[in-house]
Amino acid sequence: MTQNITKLNTVLNYVKDTFVGKNDVVDLLGICLLAKENAFLYGPPGTAKSAIVRTLSKTVKDGKNFEYLLTRFTEPNEIFGPFDIRKLKEGELLTNTDGMMPEASLVFLDEIFNANSAILNSLLTALNEKIFKRGKETKHLPALMFVGASNVLPEDESLNALFDRFLVRINVDYVNPELLQQVLIAGRKLENETETDIPEILADEIRELQNLCKAVDLRPIYEVYLNTIISLRNTGIAISDRRAVKLQNLIAASALICGRNEAVLSDLWVLKHIWDTEEQIEILEGIINRTIEKDDNPKSHPQAMQNKTPNPEEVMKDVKILIEKWNSGMLSFEEQNVIKDKLRYLQTRCDWIRNPEQKQYIQQEIESDKALFLGTPLLSLPGKTYWTRDGHLLPAGFDFEFKNLSSLLQQQYNKDLEKWMLWNEDGTYLSIKKEDFRKMSSYENYFWEWETDEDIAGDSGYHDNNLISIPGVGAIAYRPYVMEILKELQPQGWPPFGALLMVLYAMQEGYTDFVTPLKHTAGFH
Repeated sequence: MTQNITKLNTVLNYVKDTFVGKNDVVDLLGICLLAKENAFLYGPPGTAKSAIVRTLSKTVKDGKNFEYLLTRFTEPNEIFGPFDIRKLKEGELLTNTDGMMPEASLVFLDEIFNANSAILNSLLTALNEKIFKRGKETKHLPALMFVGASNVLPEDESLNALFDRFLVRINVDYVNPELLQQVLIAGRKLENETETDIPEILADEIRELQNLCKAVDLRPIYEVYLNTIISLRNTGIAISDRRAVKLQNLIAASALICGRNEAVLSDLWVLKHIWDTEEQIEILEGIINRTIEKDDNPKSHPQAMQNKTPNPEEVMKDVKILIEKWNSGMLSFEEQNVIKDKLRYLQTRCDWIRNPEQKQYIQQEIESDKALFLGTPLLSLPGKTYWTRDGHLLPAGFDFEFKNLSSLLQQQYNKDLEKWMLWNEDGTYLSIKKEDFRKMSSYENYFWEWETDEDIAGDSGYHDNNLISIPGVGAIAYRPYVMEILKELQPQGWPPFGALLMVLYAMQEGYTDFVTPLKHTAGFH
């Protein structure tokens, strides 16, 4: 095992030396190669996506490589091979796959989302099951890894299944200006390089490592991994059961490539690269980095903590940009939440700044800005001031700590709540099925962190006071006067969950008539 791991790392280091500033791209390709999972490269033209894969392919000594640029007019014959004319004359419908994708050990499909319906079904099967099917013909593919690339993300829903087949999504961008000179030198060297200068590894040696990957012990990180998957789902990042199972292969590959047969916490770094949209990249980095930052294992993968020492000037610059956007004018609810998510991410990155003075200065700046973004006075009642945070109503001085809640979860909750709410015919009360009410209540674990058991007991009390059960219907309804207040709030654009909380807190404090002063409160939106 040790010899083959050394060979693979030598190959990866060679590719990294060749392509300056692309270490993360090459390391992720190495993880996918070891895990036998597919990788997707996303980035503008001219960022060396094709060249990196081509160079990696050359290092597989006995490998057969297949590379193709897809267009909307690409035919199946161009990918899988034409029908064998000789066999056709004999009455057999077989494909001549010589030199085509079904024979390749490494496959690179550029502009993957140009795939048309004629090749899509066969391509999906090949990517997922490593099987080529055409009519009655079935063939197991020797491919070690499939790599797709594009400078755009799929917009057509028919391509979502294709995108889902690529477990790892790698963002490939232009190198930093300070590295440009090194890029020019390395590029010149690559043009003059001969085949004898390239380190090599055999395809069978890679397959041996892929088999060893299955034997890596993941038990030390199972509980954290499970909780991380649940947390990501709760923030609105879709991870199917199938993907959750396959992601374990990436974690095992991270351990194996570091010479370990047991996974450690930092191996979860690979989960930062399972995004569906660009907006999810920063959210994933924030969540995963917080999970793995406690691991100081000396044999951690070098990419595990790449974000642990951010540039303080860049963090401060990003904070200022958020302030400018916030003050630029009217923002939609979704736009406001995107800014809040980015602010939380910057706050997380600030924890990794090594210079204590810079760290303290930026933290103070962010804290002052959080008051602007996350807390806005809304309504004053006798003895109480109510504030809004992320679309929720909070009584000032109430003894709980608000969680850092992603806007993705908030948006999903609002959608669910609208689906669960059922008004009766005359609009005097609203009912929620008991099964949906339980779902609604389960969200509270993500909205609040209660300080004491007494607080939790108190919370359940006002639910009981203002909820009535409808016999024989299997539903729970809020009392009519509560619904009257809700009806007044929602036409003004208040999020459903926020309006509901406002009413419940008001009921808890004994106020039943505050709709009129609320209408005239400045800044209620």
